[in-house]
Amino acid sequence: MYWPVVLILIMAIIVTFVIIFTKVSSPPLFVYYFGETNTLTTGSNNSFSSQIASSDKDTYIVKTEMDRGGGDISMEKIVSNNTLPSPAISISNASANSTNPEVAAAGNNVYLVWSDTNGTKGTDADIFFSSSSDNGGSFDKPINLSNSIGNSSNPEVAASGNNVYVVWSDTNGAKGENGDIFFSSSRDRAGSFGEPSNLSDNERNSTNPEVAASGDNVYVVWADSREETGTSDNVNLNLKTSTDNGIHFGDRKIIKRDVDKETHLPQITASDGNVYIALADKDAKEGKPNNFQVILRTSTDNGTEFSNKKSLKTDIDNKTLLPHLAASGDKVYVVWADTNGAKGENGDIFFSSSRDRAGSFGEPVNLSENSQNSTNPQVSASGSNIYVFWNDFSSAKNEIKYKQIKLVAMG
Repeated sequence: MYWPVVLILIMAIIVTFVIIFTKVSSPPLFVYYFGETNTLTTGSNNSFSSQIASSDKDTYIVKTEMDRGGGDISMEKIVSNNTLPSPAISISNASANSTNPEVAAAGNNVYLVWSDTNGTKGTDADIFFSSSSDNGGSFDKPINLSNSIGNSSNPEVAASGNNVYVVWSDTNGAKGENGDIFFSSSRDRAGSFGEPSNLSDNERNSTNPEVAASGDNVYVVWADSREETGTSDNVNLNLKTSTDNGIHFGDRKIIKRDVDKETHLPQITASDGNVYIALADKDAKEGKPNNFQVILRTSTDNGTEFSNKKSLKTDIDNKTLLPHLAASGDKVYVVWADTNGAKGENGDIFFSSSRDRAGSFGEPVNLSENSQNSTNPQVSASGSNIYVFWNDFSSAKNEIKYKQIKLVAMG
């Protein structure tokens, strides 16, 4: 007569164990929290070319402020996930024209590069560099990295551990009158840099370099014009990889060949052994010559092989331009400017994310959602915090807007 009671107790124990085991074993559900749109603190001048980088809980924003007839480079910092930035610090502070700033961060170190005509040979620009070892509290005196008689432009910077990597396009030492892609690196937290090396070294015009680093691996991507097609609009997208902190690079890998299409502004990021390349690819249709789509190429083996392109956004009537991306662990974030789905004929900023190393992406979210023109988006991620910045022509002057996004675990 005690067996029914015993069976009930056994079943209760089993059910309790299943419930506890399920709670422990099931992965947490994550949702994105989108904060309010904020305006970055600026002076009385127009702000352009905002670029961002994150390290631990701090996010650094570098930008060009138009002043005295030229541009000055300044930096602001969002401290410990606070949505209010610190006061701006002037970096270049020169009477010449300073443009195209870029920023990278690793630990307490912040690294800035930009193009500048101050103190250069002739009227062309050189690539200047400055660093901070106290979380952006102060910066060293800028140094000239390119120091060439040609024109140096489009600098990019990446950092991993003690290593700092800088790339740019330069006409000095290039074959013919076109530009080549140059690379310089430091293995002592910017204490010293090696001599620049020519990575592209061909007679085609090499432009728009990007650099990413993860562990000992360095990845440099750029666009080459294809002169055999008879037009500079057609390009190849190229990649070179180093597995020894930039000391040696492997052979050039063509990530994408174009014949009738255009490839614009390739972007690259890396996390662990995964490499992600995003670009705006022309997808013209009859009667609609200006259509673009955002596509992504992914490598899970340190850039050895890349998957077929994944289209994140396909347009029918409008342009999709200026993608930017960031990665943190298994998560990948992509932003772009798009007129499709925007209010009016101007562009809005869209955001899409993956939590499975670019295996799948969520539906795009409109971050700016206004009737003005929003462009030049940038995204940066550190842990569960994501920041997206963009330029907004929503007032009498060009302003920098930003939004904080948090990945929050539910339950």
